[in-house]
Amino acid sequence: MKIFIIVMIFLGVFEIISNLFHISKKTVTDIGKSGKKQHQELDLKLSDTHFFYKVIIMFIFGILLSITSLLALLNVWVISLFFILILFGLYGIFQAIFYRKSIKAWSAMIVYNIPLIIYIFLIH
Repeated sequence: MKIFIIVMIFLGVFEIISNLFHISKKTVTDIGKSGKKQHQELDLKLSDTHFFYKVIIMFIFGILLSITSLLALLNVWVISLFFILILFGLYGIFQAIFYRKSIKAWSAMIVYNIPLIIYIFLIH
């Protein structure tokens, strides 16, 4: 379980750093264009604003994953990691439903739910 939690810390840190890179572009359009290069599970024909919101959402998930994983590693409020993983998975599901014509969005949904699935297997 500790290895899994450490991997979740790294996932959170990765999301923070990679999306901070996009956020450093300063304008919504520039952030969206930068995010479009990384978050290609969304249809690339969408406006840059979609990708701007995606960057912000993934940055927030990075912060939440990092904090809750650190707490879980310290055996403090371990259940919080479970709830964040549920939210992360739900985000993937909602994204796949919203962008239902994109096979990449459905693939991303699976990726977003893998940490939750692994967590459930580890606690049982």
